[in-house]
Amino acid sequence: MKEEQVSFREEQTSLKNEMAAFRTEQDEMKSEMAAFRTEQDEMKGEMAAFRTEQDEMKGEMAAFRIEQDGMKGEMAAFRIEQDGMKKEQQEMKQDISFLRSDYQDMRMESDQRHSEVMRNFRSLEADQEFVWRKNTRNERDIAKVKKQYLGT
Repeated sequence: MKEEQVSFREEQTSLKNEMAAFRTEQDEMKSEMAAFRTEQDEMKGEMAAFRTEQDEMKGEMAAFRIEQDGMKGEMAAFRIEQDGMKKEQQEMKQDISFLRSDYQDMRMESDQRHSEVMRNFRSLEADQEFVWRKNTRNERDIAKVKKQYLGT
């Protein structure tokens, strides 16, 4: 039973560590997204400053659009990854719930078995006490009979 508890606690600690790692990774993604937004804002400022040189800037604007599409793709990938992490977290919660239910069932079964063993033990003690009393009574009776017939 203790081994199961230790195993359950180890698994729970492992799950907590994994959740912490997911949170750290998500925070890093948020920082990267903020950096991307800052970079995008800087690009917009540069585009406004270079409007007078529009012929030269058309190539650069196309490059910025490609980069922005790449960032959108990355953001979409981040969203997919985050959704995956949320799904995994939900599955872990369900697993923990299932493990708790199993633990409670096993605990209840163990308590029932313990109660049954204790009832049987008490019954055996009562039977043993009865046998000892009867044995003592029989030995006294035998001693009385010996004394009467043998005269000692």
